[in-house]
Amino acid sequence: MNSGRNGTVHSVYKNSVNLIFDGQIVSLQPAGSTLTPLSLLTDCPDFSLLRVQREDVVFTDQHRLQVAGKYVFCYGKQTPLISTRLVVRQFPVSTEYLRVTRAISDILEEAAPTESIYHAAFGRPALSLSQIYLTEERSILEHAGAKHAEGDVSSTAFGLSELIGLGPGLTPSGDDFLIGVLFALDMGNSAEIRTFRQLLWQKILEHVEMTTDLSGQFLRCAGKGYFAAPLLDLHSAVFGGDKKMLNETIRTIATIGHSSGCDTLSGILWVLKRFCTERRIETW
Repeated sequence: MNSGRNGTVHSVYKNSVNLIFDGQIVSLQPAGSTLTPLSLLTDCPDFSLLRVQREDVVFTDQHRLQVAGKYVFCYGKQTPLISTRLVVRQFPVSTEYLRVTRAISDILEEAAPTESIYHAAFGRPALSLSQIYLTEERSILEHAGAKHAEGDVSSTAFGLSELIGLGPGLTPSGDDFLIGVLFALDMGNSAEIRTFRQLLWQKILEHVEMTTDLSGQFLRCAGKGYFAAPLLDLHSAVFGGDKKMLNETIRTIATIGHSSGCDTLSGILWVLKRFCTERRIETW
């Protein structure tokens, strides 16, 4: 982070204080928090005593971050920088998509809350009126799936982009789903996958202003190949071929937020089911 930059507090939550500098959001988080592309982890274990509010001034100077004129967080040359960029590798010959697909599907069936997009994406029982947004998500996904079956990749990408901003919360379920889609596509290397990924990213950029500032920032990061640490762990578990580690990592992701982790896993599952039928993952 450059010295001498002025910013403001964008939003305040129980375990994060989101700061904004020239349109770029940085999430100040307590020690031990899940690492994301926006994280600036501190050595403070608890943010509950912080008295910070939206629009408070933030200033950086000589390895210090001052918030609201009273809280100072220090960082220096020795502060560890951890990349959250996905390093794409080809799947080993022994890894079959069915194993990964089955593991994600089994855990989502057990863990996905009723508000998760999983139920819209994979034909779960009838949705209640309190989850009316899931009805719209289901319609969008059914249309996108039909277009993919027809081989119309452009319409598929456009259809999926309509999920942006759909659902409640700081990161709407439609956005979390799309992050999962982008992550799964980044694990493939076929011409079909690369073409679809490029088309989808273009459509996301056209619609990204329709969601929250924070969620939009996460989508932009995903588009550039940056994902939260648990997804990088999933990537490693898949390549490691360790079934126990794979299941543990998927379960960890499923616990993120109220439904965010399950929504992201649902996006991954959607890609595996649509693009990998009767094929090994390594043929992507």
